[in-house]
Amino acid sequence: MPLTLQEVISGTTKSVSLGGHGAGSERINVKIPKGMITGKKIRLAGKGEPGGYGGPPGDLYIQSKLVGDADYQIEGHDLYYRKTIRLTEAILGSTIPVPSVTGGELSLKVPAGTKHKSKLRLSDQGIPHMKGNGRGHLFVEILVDIPSKLTKKQKEMIRELAETGL
Repeated sequence: MPLTLQEVISGTTKSVSLGGHGAGSERINVKIPKGMITGKKIRLAGKGEPGGYGGPPGDLYIQSKLVGDADYQIEGHDLYYRKTIRLTEAILGSTIPVPSVTGGELSLKVPAGTKHKSKLRLSDQGIPHMKGNGRGHLFVEILVDIPSKLTKKQKEMIRELAETGL
């Protein structure tokens, strides 16, 4: 069953058609719990195919598959997000906003001297675990924007920095 990231984060109810088309088909609502990441299964007792020789129906298993997300890469319960920052923010350090998967923004402290493609972690901001407590993490990959065009004043300042050994 295809599920979006938001459906896996908050849980949802999906309608499923059982049996063939026509009079023999049945539609049921299936409660999808939070944290049902790709490959997880839920069992619907007695909703499978009829048993042989008039036996009772078996169980139906529904397996999840997360569909891609435009903003986040998904690996298990962890999420990965890319954020571009200015060169000065990487050198001096800063606090940057990062979108939360549950809505709103989170604050991420970028330490001074952060390198391009560094990964910083926001604990417990990923996908909830299906059973029990806890969540995965949100990893933010920092992309440092190196400007390709500088003003005359910026070039002078960079040259002065270079003279100091930086």
